[in-house]
Amino acid sequence: MVQSSDVEELFTRLWCESVCVAEKMNVIFSLKEAGSDRAVTLLCAALMDPRERSVLVRHEIAYVLGQMQNPKARETLVDRLVDANEDTIVRHECGEALGAIVALEAWDTLLAQTRDPVPEVRETCSLALERLRWMQRQNGQQKHLTGTSRDKALVFRTVDPAPPFEVDVDPEASWSDEALGELLRDENVSLFRRYRAMFTLRDRNTDKTALIVSDALLQDRSSALFRHEAAYVLGQMCRPCTLAALEKALAKHQEHPMVRHEAAEAIGAVGTQEACTVLEQYCNDADVIVRESCLVALDIAADYAILNDLNP
Repeated sequence: MVQSSDVEELFTRLWCESVCVAEKMNVIFSLKEAGSDRAVTLLCAALMDPRERSVLVRHEIAYVLGQMQNPKARETLVDRLVDANEDTIVRHECGEALGAIVALEAWDTLLAQTRDPVPEVRETCSLALERLRWMQRQNGQQKHLTGTSRDKALVFRTVDPAPPFEVDVDPEASWSDEALGELLRDENVSLFRRYRAMFTLRDRNTDKTALIVSDALLQDRSSALFRHEAAYVLGQMCRPCTLAALEKALAKHQEHPMVRHEAAEAIGAVGTQEACTVLEQYCNDADVIVRESCLVALDIAADYAILNDLNP
């Protein structure tokens, strides 16, 4: 448990020249674990501080603010979302975070950004609005999950941009893996429904469902945002059978950096020696966010190795 006195010290570490990007990520997640209003205030300050030049770090701060679901972050997230000079990946994460914290006050802002010239931003804001509409239909809070849905919620402790299909509520929840895969790959269906199919497959969490998501990652031609989310989900599933697909996504230099970055971090979550060998090849990539992500992913892989040693 992070004590209140530790929060200020953690924030100070973000600005130490000797602190590498991987360590900064650890600091950010420690502030998330603190969970206090003060931690939110400091994370918002870090996101607004021009001293922090790393897109990876700023995007992670925005992600964490969304996961904390504290409305005190709304003003900062809106500020970064609407700034056209901000990096696309950071703007995307701010839009998603507004959906995560159910920031109904930001509705008009999100609606305006659905006309943004940057596709990843407008798609994110459309998804955030869909999530807000879904939450409103749930009377402002998620229904009590039943059966396997509740069990899976204990495994993936994240606030997702779209909910999985719910048992006893959505007919799609009883669909076969193959049928959900068809929905996932259907580029004529809304991103929100495709995301719901993706998170349902994630929650089933088998090699088979992971490979279905892997296939969607490589086959999709409609949306970098969708492909980045597929890579993120594969990182949550941590299945070695996905390594080949993730490596292919990382190797595509013409791919959007948000997809390559997420593929790198997912490879780190796989955590095998083979995964580390792949990451080492891209630690000097021309794209800053990709090479920083590889370094962070190697740090993640090292953590997984320690856990595996402790729990053989």
